[in-house]
Parts: sequence; structure tokens; C-alpha cells
Amino acid sequence: MSRNTRGIAALLVSLTALATGAFTSAPALAGLPLENWAVWGSLTPKKINEPVILPKGSTYNGEIALTKLTETEVEGTANGSLFVPPFVAPVKLVGLLPTEVHITFKQVGTAEGLILPAAASTCTGERFAGLCATLEVTAKADIGITEAGLLGIGVPTECETSKPVTFALSDTLSLGELLESGARFKGTTTIPSIRCGGLSGIVVGALLTELMSGPENPYAINLGPHEPAAPAAVTEPASSVSQISAMLRGTVDPDGEEVSDCHFEYGSSSSYGASVPCVSRPGAGNNVSATLTGLGEGSTYHYRVVATNPLGTSDGADQAFTTLGPAGAPEYGQCVAQKNGSYADPNCTRMAEKKGQPVEHKGGYEWVAGPAASCVAQKKGQYTDSSCTTRAVKAGKGSYETAPGPGYASTSGTVTLEIPGFGRTITCAASTAEGRITGLSSGVDRVTFTGCESAGKKCSSEGPNSTPSGIAGVIVTNLLDTRLLGPVEGQVWTELASAEHGPYVAEFDCEGPLLRTSGSVSGIQAGDVNVSSATSKTTFALPTGEKTETSKGEQALSTSLSESGRSSWSGPDVSSLLAVVANTAASAIEIRP
Repeated sequence: MSRNTRGIAALLVSLTALATGAFTSAPALAGLPLENWAVWGSLTPKKINEPVILPKGSTYNGEIALTKLTETEVEGTANGSLFVPPFVAPVKLVGLLPTEVHITFKQVGTAEGLILPAAASTCTGERFAGLCATLEVTAKADIGITEAGLLGIGVPTECETSKPVTFALSDTLSLGELLESGARFKGTTTIPSIRCGGLSGIVVGALLTELMSGPENPYAINLGPHEPAAPAAVTEPASSVSQISAMLRGTVDPDGEEVSDCHFEYGSSSSYGASVPCVSRPGAGNNVSATLTGLGEGSTYHYRVVATNPLGTSDGADQAFTTLGPAGAPEYGQCVAQKNGSYADPNCTRMAEKKGQPVEHKGGYEWVAGPAASCVAQKKGQYTDSSCTTRAVKAGKGSYETAPGPGYASTSGTVTLEIPGFGRTITCAASTAEGRITGLSSGVDRVTFTGCESAGKKCSSEGPNSTPSGIAGVIVTNLLDTRLLGPVEGQVWTELASAEHGPYVAEFDCEGPLLRTSGSVSGIQAGDVNVSSATSKTTFALPTGEKTETSKGEQALSTSLSESGRSSWSGPDVSSLLAVVANTAASAIEIRP
């Protein structure tokens, strides 16, 4: 273990003791060396708008001395020196032709600064967030140009800035972050005029000064214990696999750099062919995910996570999953009283038995798959009672008959549609719906939301892609197809997707901005799964972290925004529906996975 590593480890032990309340007085800390820390970043001369990237092998050697360390405050000093090896930077000095410039970067004096206490709320890191500090360091460097090459021809030069370039480096972070990950500095500086020696020095110096010098040249300098690298991308097993959807999962470690792109590639083979952007899983660190919808039933798909930062692109390993087949889909049905039935109880869960052994056709109940029926008064009916459980002795001599029921009604409290990409949230005070079960696993539904608003403006459904409500604050969805999905990790999901004006679920006006939501959403069904019941509950909500991400159904909605009266649309942006819906059926229904 290096001296620097041992020092960092010792300080982290002390910080951990502080975090756990093991001591309250400041430990005696002398200098903490930072040996050969990696330096990377760029300086962009504003006039040519071409970043000059610091080369690999750039290092920082220095020392941090803490003069104060309590449970909530840290103070100290910092000093050190920067080494940047001579390097070649490709730029376009005349704005058109690529030019290679040989550059030297020599620190002037010692980089010195202070560690000052900062409010804990300004630190974003989770570790040692209470020990929040601002690191302020001033560094100066002479920048030299020793050669300029054009079209493969190098011309030696003897050029250097007329005075050192000043970098005012400042970053606010926890001390734990500084020692584990390093600091990130951004700002602007002034590039002085450039002087050149030799016969052509006057002309070359004037040209370089015109092209490169001046104020407000942005820089980004990073300091860390190790060289940065392309992000580490790891593909994880898929979850929430249904007949037509799946959640892809992975982790992406950015290694201190900003991830410019993250997506999942997927397809029917390891050649993929399609992709979908990553979504960060809330509260889950580097974990990312993406929801696939519209998949084929009983089909195998390959996928991998791919991530890019300024230092490169990494591919996760190939993974595969197979969607559920149609034969395994949940089904609606009823448990009806019937002579010679297979079951002994009204929920059709306990087989008829005799002396502890199953006996066929000796029970009083039978499971009947399909839409629930109602019982209505009717001459020449098949049943003698109002529940349609007792058949007439002779056909057509009863007073009641089964008939397709009115289906079910649904109600909810507050419903929220979150559209984070647009910074918008639509909140409705309540919802009502009327639906009907039409097949073994299918149905139709239409939902009416009331008391809807966004940023204090009322939202109402209207437009060619919608079912207009005609009432301020009321959004009526298009007719929706419903479908049972699963079993998804032991759960039954009810999916809703547009059956008219597809693929739009609704289009609505929020007193100016127009929005249209499309896609599908699936909620967890409860209360009528493996139980005969006239009441049930469907829960739609966002995944909220590693422990609950598979218990909140599927969110596959997106919303587009128009602020130009439908002449142009922004998006679509990923959207999420949060609601808990109570359902009441005309007669008892049971869902069997």
C-alpha cells in the first residue's frame, strides 16, 4: 500500500468515526500527501472554439493539511504542483484546415489554496455529506507552442504566453468525495498575448494572439486518485417479463466523467437492431433500466447496456429473456354453484374429496372461464332464483336468465401524471371509469379524470387525437383496450392501451400548452386474484428503488408537448402514472393466473 493510500485510508477511518459519533474532538492531522493524482480536462480558446485536451500522464503532487475537523466542519490548506508532459493538440487555427499544435504546459510557482467549511446542503455526495467543504486553489501556468503542423508539415516555433494563465479552481464537495473521487473544476480564464522568438516570431505571435488570446476562455480540470476511463457497463437479468413487455436492467459506473449516452440495444439475436434510452432507477446509485413494450408473445430477445463518456464507449455483456406465452395468460372467470361440480367451496380452490381423496363431479361448485355474467328476470329463463344458481327442472321454465352484465365501474382518488422532461405534472382530483370484460383475458374501458390541472391551469381533453370532454378540468381518455398480463413474478397485471385514435391515450389542453399521451400502462391487480369477489384494486405507480421496482406494474407512457397550437410538437418524453383504482363488478369475478 502506498503512503498516499495509507493516508487516505487513515483519514477515512477518522471520518467514519466522526460520522458514527465515536469522537467529537478533532484528530491531530498533519499533512496528507496526494501522490501522483491524475489530472485531466481541457482549455478551450474561445475564439477558435476548439478544446485543447490535457494528455494522459498529467499528474498532481501536493498536500492537504486539515487545521479543523469536527462532526460538521472542516478547514485546512492545500498546495501542490502540476505536471503536464508535452503533447500534441489537433485544432483548426484558421477555422478550416486541421492543424497540429505542439504544446507545453508549465506551472508557475506552487498551486496554493484553502479548504473552507460549506453548508451540508450544498454537497451532493451521500458519503460524509455532513463534512462539506469548498476547495479553493489558484494555479498559474505558462503555455508554450513549440511546433505548428499543417498537412503533415511541422513548423518549429518558439512561442509562449506573455504571462502565466491563471486558473481559479473551486469545487464544493464532501471531504470523503474529494479523497475517494477527486474534485471537478470549471470556470473561465484569460489567455494573455502570445510572444514568439525567431525570425518569424513577430508574424506568428501576432497570428496566435489574434486567434487564441482574450478573456472568458472556458476550462474544465479534473483531479482524482486515478486515471479516468470509459464507463463500466454491466448488463443485469431482465425483470417484470410479461407476454408483451420486460424491464431491462444494468449498472453504469461513469468513473467520474459525465455519461453522454446510455441505452440498451435489443433484438431477436445478439445483432440487436433496436435501442431504447436508459432511465435511472430512483435511489439506486448507478443502476439504470428501460421498459420494452409491444414484444411478441413467447419470443426470445437479446439485449445489452451501452454507455459513453468523453473517454470512450463500453458495452455490457449480452443477456437474453423470453416473454411469456399466450397459453399462460391469466383468465377471468366465475365460481358458480353447480351440481356435480369439481370444487367443494365457493371460491373453487378446494377440490371435492371423499375420504381424503379427490373425487370428480362430487362437488357443489365449478369454475367457468370467461366474462362474468349477470342474472336478470326473464320469462322462459333457465334459472329459478335471482342469482342464477338453481336451474329449473325443465328447460325454459325458470324466471331468470344469465346475461352479459354491465361490466364494472372504477373510482380513484388523486391521480398524477409526471412528465419530468418537460418539468410538468398533471394532477387530477379523482377519476371514474366504466368497463366491460369481453374475453377470457380482455376487456374495454374508458376513464374520466376530474379536477385536472397543471401549474394552476385547468386541463381538458380536446383535439383530433382525443375524446373531447367539453368541460374545464375534465380529461376523458379514448376507449381503452384492457388485457390481463402475467403471471409476472407471481403478480397479475391489468394493461390499458388506446383502442381508438391510437396510439394516443388522450390529448388535452392546459389553458395554452397542448399535451398528448400515448403508450400503455399496467397496474397490479389485487382482491380478485384466486378469490371470487365483486370488488378489486388496481395499483399504478412508479418503481421506487431496487426493493420495489417489480411491484409497481409497468410504466410505458410518453407525452408530447406543443406550445404552437399543434403546428409542432416536442418530445415524446417518458411519463409516469400514479394512481390506486377501486373496481366494483356487477357480479363476482375471479382471475386465475
